[in-house]
Amino acid sequence: MSGSADDGAIGFVKFALSQGVLKFGQFTLKSGRTSPYFFNAGLFHSGAALADLGAFYADAIIAPRGVEFDCLFGPAYKGIPLAAAVAIALHQRHGRSVPYAYNRKEAKDHGEGGLIVGKLAPKVLVVDDVITAGTAIRESMDIIRSQGGCSVVGVVVAMDREERMSEESELSAIQQVKRDFDIPVVSIARMSHLINYLQDWCLSYLRIARLRQRGVQRCSHLAPSHASIWAIHAPLAAHLVVLMWSRPLMPLAFSL
Repeated sequence: MSGSADDGAIGFVKFALSQGVLKFGQFTLKSGRTSPYFFNAGLFHSGAALADLGAFYADAIIAPRGVEFDCLFGPAYKGIPLAAAVAIALHQRHGRSVPYAYNRKEAKDHGEGGLIVGKLAPKVLVVDDVITAGTAIRESMDIIRSQGGCSVVGVVVAMDREERMSEESELSAIQQVKRDFDIPVVSIARMSHLINYLQDWCLSYLRIARLRQRGVQRCSHLAPSHASIWAIHAPLAAHLVVLMWSRPLMPLAFSL
């Protein structure tokens, strides 16, 4: 998982596809909008997958060297295993041991009580899967501020959807969060990485098909490295590419 940021992003796209986490079809998002794809981090549900996922997050966090934080916060529920996995990966890969915490959906009135499980420190980095409408991030902001002496200094997500908040807005959901809270938002990969990767698959597939039609048999070196992924996702992936690029785009942001 070393190399450039784009290499890491493409590596993550391949990883997500291999785990069945990126699905293509017709999905209704939390925001109420429909989408031709869905990123479901809940499907990273094995020890090996969580270990690799945590490593991708940790590398993305460390790479910019601009986010100063001293603890992680995972919004319930999907953010809980994410924060734990990232905390482990930061220690194992980068020698940083930081505490992590998460919230309960309802405050506990017995035992240790309270809304927060784990340990918060003054500079909090929020770990989530995606930002679609920004609702979960705003809720996290309110929860963390209510603890006193703590503030959110940044957010890290797996996928930047690069999608406008609404038809009227010129800002993507992540751009809106950056502007509203004046904090950095780091993503492992962006929608443009996914589109570029799928386009490359399409071009490779078509090139191989043309060579075979011409009777060129020795073209295995042109085959993509994850043929099984292509076989499963090719028709829907091609549909996604056409759909995305056929819509009027603002710089790397679109409305669905």
